[in-house]
Amino acid sequence: MMRPIEAGRVWLPLLILLLGLALAYLPIPALAALLAFAFAGVIALRFPWIIWPIMGAGLPFAGAIHVGPASSLDLLVMAALALWFVDGVRRRSLQLHWSPLS
Repeated sequence: MMRPIEAGRVWLPLLILLLGLALAYLPIPALAALLAFAFAGVIALRFPWIIWPIMGAGLPFAGAIHVGPASSLDLLVMAALALWFVDGVRRRSLQLHWSPLS
């Protein structure tokens, strides 16, 4: 009788398969950009405060880069708020004070 596969053991082979497919089909610049963004995402999740110096460094030219109607600075602010929320949940110190009018 076979044991059921645990959920934690499924992710590693899928990750290796996905990495192999990315190496086989993506061009090198796109793969380098993907790996850089993945590394930056992991670092940002580990050290959430790191997004503030990135926003400060990118502030002079962030308004010029648009993704649809939003600028890249808008996207960085949304990412900073999401990281603040995730970090508060991770530390179990997130305090949301509801308005007495709600």
